[in-house]
Amino acid sequence: MAGVKKKTSKAPAVRKSEEARKEALFLKLIIGVPVAILLILGIWLLLKATVGPGGSIPNFFGKLQGVESNWLVSNFGTGSKPRYYKMGTYDAPEGYTLNESMSSNGSDDLEQRFYYDAVDPDAVVQHFYVCPVEEKTAEVQMDSFKGYKLFYEAGEVQHENVGGFDSYWISGTVDDNQDENAVISAMQNTGEDTEEEEKAPLEIGHRQFTLYTDASRKSCILLMVMTASDTPADEIPSEEALRDAAEQLLAGLKL
Repeated sequence: MAGVKKKTSKAPAVRKSEEARKEALFLKLIIGVPVAILLILGIWLLLKATVGPGGSIPNFFGKLQGVESNWLVSNFGTGSKPRYYKMGTYDAPEGYTLNESMSSNGSDDLEQRFYYDAVDPDAVVQHFYVCPVEEKTAEVQMDSFKGYKLFYEAGEVQHENVGGFDSYWISGTVDDNQDENAVISAMQNTGEDTEEEEKAPLEIGHRQFTLYTDASRKSCILLMVMTASDTPADEIPSEEALRDAAEQLLAGLKL
């Protein structure tokens, strides 16, 4: 009819071009979505390996990232949701070797603390231990420590600067003739409600020097220094000797 346009179909070349465009778009979606997922996963893994929550050390599938052998590392989280923080570094002076079995924390192998043995059997300090104590200041931790009936004859708690560190320390002699069960019992009982038992004169033993100094995150660092065990009482090094030794040992601590 006059004045009426006929409906024309698209040319075959045009139809093929549109089909090719749709196929290309479909292929891009098939390829692009997995690539985007892999990219997101890669970014997540990178962040997990380089950034820890709350400034903690990154924990990449059970392996701490970037930790060096002289770092003091402590877990401020829980066993199921751990958060590890660097509390400082420690480098032992010459003449001491790391005792790996005594340094290990059996409940958490990712924490780092250090137990050293003297090479020289005649050294004043035969063993010492450097360890972070999480979420307790030096003063609070010392109050807890002295609140228990000590299994050795101890002096008064001292608060002073030792080796450049504001420190709380206590020293005493340990009777190495004590029965192990008696020692455990004494450590589990406070001295406030128990009567003082008369003790036999010390025959053989050693001196222990315990020091706490404040660190970051409202926590502290423990330095425990010990002389040789089974030393005749009159040959046990003095408190002053261990205090001087502790000052030298603290030179390796960086907070």
